[in-house]
Amino acid sequence: MPRQVVTYLYPSEAESLAQALCANGYPVTEAPDARRLYAMRTPDVSFSIYRSGKLLLQGRDTELLLDGYLKDIVRRRYTVVTAGSDESGKGDYFGPLVAAAVLVDAYSAERLLEMSVQDSKAMADESVGRTAEAIAQAFKGAWARVVIGNERYNELHTETGSVNRILEWAHAKALRAVLGDRLDGRVIIDRFTTPARLKRRLPEGLDVTVVERGERELPVAAASVMARAAFLQGLRRLSSQWEMNLPKGAGAPVVEAARRFVSRHG
Repeated sequence: MPRQVVTYLYPSEAESLAQALCANGYPVTEAPDARRLYAMRTPDVSFSIYRSGKLLLQGRDTELLLDGYLKDIVRRRYTVVTAGSDESGKGDYFGPLVAAAVLVDAYSAERLLEMSVQDSKAMADESVGRTAEAIAQAFKGAWARVVIGNERYNELHTETGSVNRILEWAHAKALRAVLGDRLDGRVIIDRFTTPARLKRRLPEGLDVTVVERGERELPVAAASVMARAAFLQGLRRLSSQWEMNLPKGAGAPVVEAARRFVSRHG
């Protein structure tokens, strides 16, 4: 079991956790500084809940707090089967555009909590790869990815004229793959479009929610990891194919790499 867990809580969940711990004798303090809402430290375990919603739990008794408190919060959040989706590569010049979806229920979400799954943008590339492998093994049949290479992306952009239309199609394709014929589930995505636009691409009857900072939801965070891992793998493959380093992003190093690429390959 992990000695450190990072996850995100909503304000009501953070308050509920702090009250439950206090009721059981844990020395929780409220608003210890400008960045945190709650903090606690014992010889065997400590945690901080930040104003962003981030929770950092670590120590020898991490498993005790996971099993006794945090897993209950997760089970209550995902009593309805929930599919989350996210993308990677949207702001990058090189590499594929990837959308991914992960389906969870009240108990499989606990596994993501144990893995300390969080927004892939907050993780090192090596950790993204390892975590994606663990998710792929633990969620067989409950995750899917849509990988759009550079040539296909250009074709789709010519057809649609909008990266958001491409993302709507890719998110919906990944979500349909994990949902199958299910009509009683819930879909959560990070905000890039309206629920109505995405609903038109999904089976009728699904509850579709678009949220800000969606990666605090475990299925969305897991989807962000799966998408990011495929993007990084695609970028490495392209770098190897063209025998030059193709950097992430779209800043000055990318512009220079693009110039070198054109100089070498036309």
